[in-house]
Amino acid sequence: MSHKLEQRSIKASEIRIATSPDGVNTLSGYAVVFNSPSVDLGGFTEICSPGMFTRTLRDSPDILLLRDHSSSQLLARTTANTLTLTQDAKGLAFTATLPKTAIAEDTVENIRAGNLNSCSFGFNVPDGGDKWTSRSEEHTSELQSLTNL
Repeated sequence: MSHKLEQRSIKASEIRIATSPDGVNTLSGYAVVFNSPSVDLGGFTEICSPGMFTRTLRDSPDILLLRDHSSSQLLARTTANTLTLTQDAKGLAFTATLPKTAIAEDTVENIRAGNLNSCSFGFNVPDGGDKWTSRSEEHTSELQSLTNL
């Protein structure tokens, strides 16, 4: 079963940067908020359903936090214990301990300056993993499960 990798960009919810006394930066917030319609994604909106990450968090032990979806701009990963993902009633929360790299430092400064204020996530939708509804010219996809992030 092969599925096209999709990407979504959302306004970050409660994104925070914290710096420890030893200079380590931690990025945290919500990558996804459930039951909140997206902006127009080219003729449709999308709503992320509670529980949609259950399978992914169980079956995909190596999830990456990337800048601009680029593997050369790695910020954290679950297998290195630098990225923690938690699905709760509100959405998908994340906490990342950032490395002392140029891309991480640039990301921190751009978030503090307000230049970066959104998150995006890449995913595959399994067969039957979304439900489409239409009302006149309005089309909505409700994501119910993913195969990976």
